[in-house]
Amino acid sequence: MRDDWRRGFEALRTKARAGDAIGATRLFYELANNQDPGALDLQPEPFRQMVLDNARTVPLALSARPPVFSRAILNDVKVPTLVVGGEQSPPSFAWINGVIAQSILGICLVVIPKAAHLMSYQNPPAFNEAFLSFVAQQ
Repeated sequence: MRDDWRRGFEALRTKARAGDAIGATRLFYELANNQDPGALDLQPEPFRQMVLDNARTVPLALSARPPVFSRAILNDVKVPTLVVGGEQSPPSFAWINGVIAQSILGICLVVIPKAAHLMSYQNPPAFNEAFLSFVAQQ
């Protein structure tokens, strides 16, 4: 799983370093949403435009130093926490969410059906229900 993710990100980095922010963004969309090449072009225009409007942020994010992230840090989280994943997200996302869920006491982990990484857009009713239900319990 890690090797597949690294290969996908290497292709992203290559496009970003070459100055192709749009190409890098398209690859990121496909990788994060577990989609085939060209998937972004199949999305409704307003959504596709929103993703492409943020293309300049992809090379910036790739050049930033990753944050320190560990189970020990997660174990120190003492506030109500909601972790939301998409049923159709890449397996690595589910694995990460599982690690988070095992590390934070009292966490609420929700998987949104018929959605991937952009679940608030891909299945708004289920995402909103998960979020509002969590907030109502706090």
